[in-house]
Amino acid sequence: MGRRSGCFGGLVILALAGLVLSLLLPSAAAGLVELGLTAAGLRAEHLVVRVEADPPFRLLLGRADRVVVEGSGITANGTTAASLAFVAVEVDLLGRHAAAVGGRLSDVRLAAGPAGALTLTELEIEGPGSGPDARLRIAAAEARRVVEVLAAALGVGVERVALEPPDRVVVGIAGQRLAARTAVVEGAVVVRGAGLPTLVVFGGEAVRGLVLRSVAVEVDGGLLIEGRLDPGLMGLAP
Repeated sequence: MGRRSGCFGGLVILALAGLVLSLLLPSAAAGLVELGLTAAGLRAEHLVVRVEADPPFRLLLGRADRVVVEGSGITANGTTAASLAFVAVEVDLLGRHAAAVGGRLSDVRLAAGPAGALTLTELEIEGPGSGPDARLRIAAAEARRVVEVLAAALGVGVERVALEPPDRVVVGIAGQRLAARTAVVEGAVVVRGAGLPTLVVFGGEAVRGLVLRSVAVEVDGGLLIEGRLDPGLMGLAP
């Protein structure tokens, strides 16, 4: 009887220890991830980090099924965003690798655009953790503003700017309509042609960590920019 009681008591202790670890390990891992984000320069008015692993003991080996980061009022190294949603799956926390990632930043303001601060309506990423695809959108009004500012800086008096699918930028100068084109040239989004100087709309420091592949004018007159994101910008190893 005493032996049975001892065995039963041992099982209860093990069960309780497992329960405690299942509750504490994800919370502790989430705290470490949040510390890492803070050390990388991320600040947020509101931030929630969740780390999921089944069984939770995998976290002792630095392995997680999913890491979820959600926040608002985001600031990071001169860039701001209204909201952040990010998910990484099959994560090696110690080696800083993830099998796949996905996420979205909304109302992103870049301080280092060629025409000063540049606002993106959204930045979406999806794909392998080693280098996911990135899609950036610039609203029509913002794209027109950038072209007008850049043209004025080069001494070109622009009366009107309109963007038309799939890649046309119609510029009104001295009563004439000149049709330029959008393109990706030497890692930057530019407007060129129609006798205009080449205008760098999105490039330089603003595209650090992005390998741009294409740019297109959407139906609403905004710009859709696609490329590949350096995993280092997400705190992941190459």
